[in-house]
Amino acid sequence: MSPEFSLMRERIIAAILANPALSAESAAMLSQHAEPGADHTFEALAMDSLARMELCIHFECEFGILISSGHLDIYPSINALADFLASGK
Repeated sequence: MSPEFSLMRERIIAAILANPALSAESAAMLSQHAEPGADHTFEALAMDSLARMELCIHFECEFGILISSGHLDIYPSINALADFLASGK
């Protein structure tokens, strides 16, 4: 794992846990399984369109990184999105 990947993964997990539209059950699942190698799909976390939008807004406001809900479809898991963001593309 590159340092950039690890940083992006940590940011994604923090943004998901801070997401006001995420259900308590999904947040608990992510918290219980947040070990470094774990990967979770946004679908498994039951992130609906509102929760996905909140994640995108968080990234733009907190980090100046523009992602869309379409990115979450193309990169459907925490690790896939972190890898994409770490690549700088």
